[in-house]
Amino acid sequence: MLFRSPAVFYAACKQLLTINGIIAINVWGSNRQVLNKASECINLSFNHRVLYLPVKGRGNVIAFAFANDFPSVSMQQLQACSELLGAKFSVEYPKFLKDLKRHNRKTFKQFITK
Repeated sequence: MLFRSPAVFYAACKQLLTINGIIAINVWGSNRQVLNKASECINLSFNHRVLYLPVKGRGNVIAFAFANDFPSVSMQQLQACSELLGAKFSVEYPKFLKDLKRHNRKTFKQFITK
């Protein structure tokens, strides 16, 4: 199925999300104009319920877009989970969590409680 525009595509993605749903979108970030346009479209499609994580040393940004009724999660829960998964898979999840919080100071509190 082809979509007429990115907005139509993201609206279709949003409709597929369950209450606990999150979609991860890889956005090319080395071209600021392309990144801004893509971010604007994603933000509008998901009612600004989006967190962005720039990938260090790469030209891309990961956008995490949340379902409208996504329940809040505590920072304590996320830290424990990131440490467990980091140890299990040898991935820097605790660092990613810190970066996610740092890059989304205003919107982070929409999804994450203290």
